[in-house]
Amino acid sequence: MLIGVSEYAASRGISNARVIQLITEGRLEARRSGGIWLIDSETANPITYSGRPLSQRMTAGLLLLLSGQPLPTQLTATDATRLRAYAQRLRDSDTPADLLNSWLRTRATHASYRVTQGRMRSLADDQRIAKSGISDSRTKLVVPAVEGYVTSKSLRSLVRDYSLQPSSEPNVFLHATKVALPQPVMLGITIADLAMHPEYENVLARLLNQALARPRAAGRPKVG
Repeated sequence: MLIGVSEYAASRGISNARVIQLITEGRLEARRSGGIWLIDSETANPITYSGRPLSQRMTAGLLLLLSGQPLPTQLTATDATRLRAYAQRLRDSDTPADLLNSWLRTRATHASYRVTQGRMRSLADDQRIAKSGISDSRTKLVVPAVEGYVTSKSLRSLVRDYSLQPSSEPNVFLHATKVALPQPVMLGITIADLAMHPEYENVLARLLNQALARPRAAGRPKVG
């Protein structure tokens, strides 16, 4: 039987926002119909992550690798070898989004909201948001939504300034970090964010193939 977000949340003892997060991360199968998410109550179960998250150091390294940028000199030769192995697993995987969601899930605190169409343009132009994911021009997507990175402090003010509301139909996806990210964000960050949107799997595949086919930028890790 197909049920809505609220019914599914109540049946699992979790919040509506948590259900939406599972859907947007691609961990819960759902489909949109008439502007709402529908979930098969008999077969839908949250998808478990494919592995443990990478450490902060390795997360930064993989994002750099996917962006074609030099690896940090602080990385050991062993770390560099591990990162190349992660890249190979992404090349070989039929479900790279699952791996990306698992490995890179601690890069930020993820939150989703809804904003009125009247305020969408102003929000999209707000310089507190470093555009990423579906809002990154490199995806060539044109969607009525906003995605990007903000500081934790800015997140609170944006929610207040634009009356952002948690919703079963989010059109705002914000990733909060301790420090502001430069614009444009690294390509690897946009790739990681796209993995949270299963409906754009083809765009993820294109950018991931582009990233993994690019010769790795020079940068020799320190041994020891």
